[in-house]
Amino acid sequence: MWPELQEYFGDLKLQVVMAIPSGLAANRLAHELDKASQLDAQIVLTKLDETEFSVPEVSQLITKSAKVGWLTGTLELSGNLAKATCEIMEQYLLGYVIEKEYNTDASTDAVKSDMDAS
Repeated sequence: MWPELQEYFGDLKLQVVMAIPSGLAANRLAHELDKASQLDAQIVLTKLDETEFSVPEVSQLITKSAKVGWLTGTLELSGNLAKATCEIMEQYLLGYVIEKEYNTDASTDAVKSDMDAS
């Protein structure tokens, strides 16, 4: 469809935006990022509130040099987009890392207290 759109719009600049949900399997994310690269698309990461977006996924985005421009908590793009600035991405990832560390510490503490009780 892309060549037909380019022909139809001629010299007008087209901006392609591609929504990619978080929580995809690694090979599916790689495939979606390859498609985005072919179209020179700006990426909208969706479902961030519903599905965890992991550090390996971020690694793939960096490796593929993906242009993440927008974030949303749902699949609905209208009215739910937030600009993906470096500060917002850092805050999201830092929150993810802190949450994982907290959960690990909490489970470790629970095991320690069980062992102490014995």
